[in-house]
Amino acid sequence: MKVSKEEETNTCLSPLRLVQTVLGNKRLPTKQRQRHYSSAQNDDESVMQLSLSQLKISPMEFMEICPALIAQIDQNACFLEAPHEEKIIENEMSRMSPILATVAILIISLCGLVGIAIVPLMKYQAYQDILHFLVALAVGTLVGDALMHLMPHAFEAEEESSSGHSHSSTWICFGTFASALFMYSLENLLSLAGGGHSHSSSEPQGPENTEEIELNRNPGRKCSSGTEKPLTPLAIMVILGDGLHNLTDGLAIGSSFAADPVIGMSTAFAVLCHELPHELGDFALLLKTGVSLRRVIFLNIISSALSFLGMGIGLFLITLHNSSVKWVFAFTAGSFLYIGLADLVPELTHGAPSKSPKSAILSILGILAGGLIMLAIALNEHKLVAAAGIISDMFKFLLTFGAGVYCGIYISQNFEVPRVDEPGKLVEKINEYIEQQKKK
Repeated sequence: MKVSKEEETNTCLSPLRLVQTVLGNKRLPTKQRQRHYSSAQNDDESVMQLSLSQLKISPMEFMEICPALIAQIDQNACFLEAPHEEKIIENEMSRMSPILATVAILIISLCGLVGIAIVPLMKYQAYQDILHFLVALAVGTLVGDALMHLMPHAFEAEEESSSGHSHSSTWICFGTFASALFMYSLENLLSLAGGGHSHSSSEPQGPENTEEIELNRNPGRKCSSGTEKPLTPLAIMVILGDGLHNLTDGLAIGSSFAADPVIGMSTAFAVLCHELPHELGDFALLLKTGVSLRRVIFLNIISSALSFLGMGIGLFLITLHNSSVKWVFAFTAGSFLYIGLADLVPELTHGAPSKSPKSAILSILGILAGGLIMLAIALNEHKLVAAAGIISDMFKFLLTFGAGVYCGIYISQNFEVPRVDEPGKLVEKINEYIEQQKKK
């Protein structure tokens, strides 16, 4: 059999194209279909639409076609890769991304409120050491998440949607740079408006401030008029800075969960690590400026609500167009790099409880622990996706089971189920029951 040049290429031939190549145009159904084939020989969709019902091949002709079929199989010309199980699980998990993102933000907000309960412990040196370690852990998780998760996935998303532009990766890196520049400009504007205060300056409060904070926490020390004191400019800037950071954190969490559940979990963990020590510092700073404990809780709840707004924006951006994934990841990575390296690292250096080897060791161990956690998540991403799928299935089962139990209890308590002694009278009993319910 003579093999044409077209067969030597690694292209998948349609059934009619294969017959025409091996047996010639004489085996095509009609001349009209042959002309259609000749005009559409470069259009696979048109060729596939031709009817094969009139095409008859004898056993000897099929034997002639077999070498071409074997060549197609050997060259993997018509090979279609089956979707990975991880991709299927990710598609199922993406439907639950709003629920997962909401749960993550709720946990982060509740952990921030824990700072109120442990403010009395600020007079102990152990509190300062733990807070110092948490700041170092936040540096490791933020920088690690940006470099090991967000940026690699941004480049992967760019490769999947690449249209041949050689500078697309450069533009993604520029987006990261622009995000860091935006965070720097935002903090400088807040600092100028607040007389020199910014979010990064809310250092952990030392033991020397504890007595004043305790006075503001005492409900018996309120003003005699019973009204709240007006907020100072410093307190206003703390609240505004915290709200804007919560907005960007919610944007990062929402977009990450919408794009990939594992990236969402790692991003939420990084946000938790950096928000917890800063929430403690903001609590102490607000109490120090004279804000009552009840008002601090109320302002924290209002500030946390901005996280849900940012989450909604992030989910909307990802669902709006898939190409926005790489840009959201790039901007989030830039903000994380800026917060970790420009905000928290100086706080580790200048806000250490004591200039001692212990503080340096705590800083190194915290940064190392945060980086190793992000590395472990990145290396075991597929296993985490499978585990997330199992958890999702368990959640759906428990939700369905609970709904079924609730419906069963509700029906048993509100409806009288008719008893049937003979199976043949089932329809009659049901009709009688329906008539009784109509009369009621």
